[in-house]
Amino acid sequence: MGTKEELRKTFSANLIYYMNLANKTQADIIRDLKYGSGIVSEWVNGKKYPRIDKIQALADYLNIHKYQLIEPLSLHKQRKVNSKIPLYKRFLIEEEKVDYIVYDNKQSNHEYFALTITNNTLHPEFHKNDVVIVERVDKLSNGQIAVIKLKRKIQVRKVKTKKKQIFLETLLQNKKDDTIEIQSLDEIEILGVIKELKRFY
Repeated sequence: MGTKEELRKTFSANLIYYMNLANKTQADIIRDLKYGSGIVSEWVNGKKYPRIDKIQALADYLNIHKYQLIEPLSLHKQRKVNSKIPLYKRFLIEEEKVDYIVYDNKQSNHEYFALTITNNTLHPEFHKNDVVIVERVDKLSNGQIAVIKLKRKIQVRKVKTKKKQIFLETLLQNKKDDTIEIQSLDEIEILGVIKELKRFY
């Protein structure tokens, strides 16, 4: 374990690195996680070190693991586990698995699967034939992109939280007002959150 200054510098470097990978800014974190601008600036600039709950929230928001914010970048590759995960070609039911894909960032104690985007009506981030890597989770955090099953069909939605309520916003461009309050529909099954996008064309 390094000194407090080393810990702050390591956290700052990692936070900036993964913010850039996720195309996120300080303003995004302030808005989506409702943190003060001053404290976020101090984290980014290595002036302060967050509490462990804040580190976990930031990791969830950036779709990474907590260790990726607190360990030196040089150690991250040593923690990766090369592994094949199931690939589903259509957003239907779990029996549609047709192939496997290698996911280099797989962690040994987490479960993953991959899905192929089948249309061009999702958010501009996702195109037809994109493959998204999904990690199975038990709970959702604000700002995450969730994969859910509703009426035997799989959907991709953005997570928004308000007090103790969780809302799943549609990414379909032609259904802007189709928002689901997750506690209100028993038929919703949370499959996971998107960790990575792969584009092969």
